[in-house]
Amino acid sequence: MAIAFEAEEHVARPPEEVWRLLTDWERAPEWMEGIDSMCASGPTVAGMQLAFEARGRSHSSEITHLVPGRELTLTSQRGPVTASYTYRCEPEREGTRVWLVANCRIHGPLRVLGPLLRVAVRHADSGQLRALKRFVEAG
Repeated sequence: MAIAFEAEEHVARPPEEVWRLLTDWERAPEWMEGIDSMCASGPTVAGMQLAFEARGRSHSSEITHLVPGRELTLTSQRGPVTASYTYRCEPEREGTRVWLVANCRIHGPLRVLGPLLRVAVRHADSGQLRALKRFVEAG
């Protein structure tokens, strides 16, 4: 897959608190721009499915990689498009360093549109960690 964007932020809260709020799926719309609602199929484990509404459309995502309390990857497949968002939390002096790497790819004959897709993803989602930081630090 090709990287659409990478971002990182320092959050002035302990890693456990950042992780808890990052994985509080029902509250995700409070900091994920464009997400209207989100619902998890169960506990945060590998294979767990997320159903969400974004910009008036239904979507789903799956946790395809998980290191509890530290890292997770959400992967979505819609038609020829595969997108994955990897979040990582690491303890840091006086808080937590949070990273996000977004990858996306178009399969098949439409793959020539991949660069445009990555620009659109970067435009729509590159502010996620700044929003998460504000959300967590606001308590």
